[in-house]
Amino acid sequence: MSPGLLGLEITGESALETASGVTLLIISLLVVLYGSYTLLFKAPAPSVRHLETQQDYIAS
Repeated sequence: MSPGLLGLEITGESALETASGVTLLIISLLVVLYGSYTLLFKAPAPSVRHLETQQDYIAS
């Protein structure tokens, strides 16, 4: 991690700085994994058909 970006380092001077750096890395990994799942594996939403008459309802 770049210390100039947010001022966080994994091997920081304090325990709070180290915990913040590790937490930021874990959250970033989770966001990337969820975004990849959503884009690649999630099924698209079904399209909505326009049912206007009683025969359309019976046919579906």
